[in-house]
Amino acid sequence: MKIQFKISRTQLMVWLAFLESRWIEPSNTDGPYSRLVYHALSDLLHKLKIQAVVASPNYRFSISSVSGLAFMVFCEYAKNYLMDPSDEAIINGIIGTIDKKTK
Repeated sequence: MKIQFKISRTQLMVWLAFLESRWIEPSNTDGPYSRLVYHALSDLLHKLKIQAVVASPNYRFSISSVSGLAFMVFCEYAKNYLMDPSDEAIINGIIGTIDKKTK
């Protein structure tokens, strides 16, 4: 299943910066659950970086539902970081889109 996004450049850059700034490489002792999330997030990060190369005011693309759900899991562990309220609103909007489209 694919999740369609139509977002602005600002939203894309906030999403990309959020993911990159909180990125943690898995250790050799992590279990399969952690490795699954890592691989799904790697796919998402690659997709966002490809989109960011194209300078456009708006973007239309899709991500896999597995990558989207992995991002939601990632956000559960990354919510202890301080964020600008406007950036937090963008991330919450993305999470809301993923949540709504994967139910």
